[in-house]
Amino acid sequence: IANKSEQEHYIIGWISRRDRNLDSGHWRWGGQLVAHRLVQRPDGTLGARMVDSVRAAFARELALEPERVAGEWSITGKSYASRATSRRPNTAPAPLKDSSRSLLRLRTLPERCLFGMTVTMSSHTGTAGLLLGGDSRLDTGLEVRLEGFRKSLRLTNAPDQYRVNQELERPLPFKPGAPVRVAGLIDNNCLTIYVDDNVALSGRIYDRRDNVFGVFVQDTEAEFSNISIKAIR
Repeated sequence: IANKSEQEHYIIGWISRRDRNLDSGHWRWGGQLVAHRLVQRPDGTLGARMVDSVRAAFARELALEPERVAGEWSITGKSYASRATSRRPNTAPAPLKDSSRSLLRLRTLPERCLFGMTVTMSSHTGTAGLLLGGDSRLDTGLEVRLEGFRKSLRLTNAPDQYRVNQELERPLPFKPGAPVRVAGLIDNNCLTIYVDDNVALSGRIYDRRDNVFGVFVQDTEAEFSNISIKAIR
């Protein structure tokens, strides 16, 4: 769709449903519509960003209630940093059982919300990201993973199990020490993640048992800054 007066272009599709309304269910035909605004990258390829009017609809900022769950965290204002180093000294990503993992709970999520933050990872061997909708200990929920060693943005269920037909993934340029801007929209069980106003990834989040919002660091050092959670006005 083209807006000729403002020279804006949009792409519209749907977020497919999952069988039996389960995060592990098979994808089904049809679902809720989602719109992205198209952007052109310097190399001529197309990326996607959030629609401006959708972002503007979320104007009521919610207070954060940070609470350490695992690992050591340095908290300064709305910035949170942790170092979680693998117990196995090698350059390959360690299996979860041999990994060090820091967890920080931030608050509960409303049914509809917009969240945003900047994530900076110090190395390419680890992972940092968000945990959405899970229990209070952050043992369960949907993981939004920024994976430096795979240069990818990935959605999967916690604990990370790499199950077939469960994960979604997009390529993500990554440089150690470079800040990555992450924004996300949750509307009931629909989720869309945007990175650097360039990459978009949508999925479903059915399991919202305690509806907790948190962040994690695994096998690297990372900082989460400029964190905000906003409800619809």
